[in-house]
Amino acid sequence: MQITVLAENKAGKGAYAAEHGLSLHIVHGEYTVLFDTGQSGLFSENALKAGTDITSVHASVLSHGHYDHAGGLPRFMELNCRARIFMKKEALIPKYSADGRFIGTDLQADKERFSFIDKQFELTEGLWIIPSIEIFDQDDTNCSGFFIDDGQDLRADMFEDELFLAAMTEEGLTVITGCSHRGITNIVHTAKRIFKSPVAAAIGGFHLKARSADEVRRKALALKKAGLKRIETGHCTGRESLRELKEVFGAGLGELFCGKKIKI
Repeated sequence: MQITVLAENKAGKGAYAAEHGLSLHIVHGEYTVLFDTGQSGLFSENALKAGTDITSVHASVLSHGHYDHAGGLPRFMELNCRARIFMKKEALIPKYSADGRFIGTDLQADKERFSFIDKQFELTEGLWIIPSIEIFDQDDTNCSGFFIDDGQDLRADMFEDELFLAAMTEEGLTVITGCSHRGITNIVHTAKRIFKSPVAAAIGGFHLKARSADEVRRKALALKKAGLKRIETGHCTGRESLRELKEVFGAGLGELFCGKKIKI
């Protein structure tokens, strides 16, 4: 599997630009996936610089309905007229921050292209969408301060729209996540339960930026105990958290940035 980072908070060397968001181009065998789209069309500009063909992508998968992961989807649909777009239907529910700012997406459901996922789905051999994240550790969830409009009132967002990818790679079972609002350790343990296999690697945002150093270290140790040998993270993980993760994972920690290519 090869992953190219097309949108991220940090830009790599060269002509790549950055924005607050995440978009990953994934090649698994002969199958290609765009996992999240960042908040704008920036992913497509970086794709050109990386030599990545967006028009030939087989599927787009949306991790959840926040603007910094779904905002570039209209641009993707302009560039690619055939790929199926996978998400949970809850991703279209309006989302708000604690200060009342709209942070969701204005996507209109395209019945011809959207596929709403409510159970495990195999995109291609060895690559799955996992739409249900079990809560093994409530303390690991990152839902505070986020709200949804259910049509009657604002209520706490428990991120029922969140999903992740699981892949069998050369390094073992790998999980790919957008923001881990329901908790990166919960995602790992969900994958471990489903596939009855240790998780070797985790890639994506872990949403640790508001956590204390002690909390981050406890979560890092929990990931290590679960069997992880490698993590590639950034976006909502936070700069301070990266230092704590480095203490636990050492050379097994990689930082995401636009233009980075990951082989796993």
